[in-house]
Amino acid sequence: MVKQCTKQNSGEVVKNVQEVMSELDRWVAAHGNGQYGPADYQPLRELEIYPDNAIQQVRAEIKEFIEEVVKRGLCGRALEIGIGYYGSTHFLWSLLFEKVITVEKSPERCRAFAHRYSKFCDGLWPTSDDRSGFIFGLSSDPASVRKAYDATLRQLDLLFIDGAHGYDAVLCDWLLYHNLVRKGGLIGFHDCATDDLGQSGVPQFLRKLENGEIDGKKYSLQRIVHSQHIGIAFYECK
Repeated sequence: MVKQCTKQNSGEVVKNVQEVMSELDRWVAAHGNGQYGPADYQPLRELEIYPDNAIQQVRAEIKEFIEEVVKRGLCGRALEIGIGYYGSTHFLWSLLFEKVITVEKSPERCRAFAHRYSKFCDGLWPTSDDRSGFIFGLSSDPASVRKAYDATLRQLDLLFIDGAHGYDAVLCDWLLYHNLVRKGGLIGFHDCATDDLGQSGVPQFLRKLENGEIDGKKYSLQRIVHSQHIGIAFYECK
């Protein structure tokens, strides 16, 4: 049984996973090619560009992760690394959490998201109610780290790491931000199933995290994988 996590969002109360998915489906349908990431996604070959998916998430995977968030009653603060092409995960977290902060190196992507959000939400600017925040800069930049610590009050319910996918970048993001998550909160990693592709260091980092090779502790990870090369991994902070 999924526990309800009620909160205000643009004047509406989000009551359950089904309502969240319904709103996310509406957002996805209105952006890009109107589709989620395909479960049979294949890594790009040379000279290709990414398809114009409205969200880089497989629907079954993100729905299951939302269920994990909701059943724990997490609805306080969330921090994500990387906004993606359409800002769709920021929109999603705004349905679930009282405060959502995105660290993103491209101010242009954030501004484009703000215009899309305003159009979708009947003119509401995403930062007008102080429930969305944006930190412009690399996640490894000292100024970005300081702003994130100040904005989150070290009381995150969710940290979602989905920025640069090289091993060093994922390691850096985890080292810099994982201590912001409170006991009972979740730390999630996108693209956990990209192993042996030579394009992502996420699986390598997660293996080391599980084996205690990062900070001497062994972390118990859960994986949500309904695709060939995407997937979400997460653990609960103790």
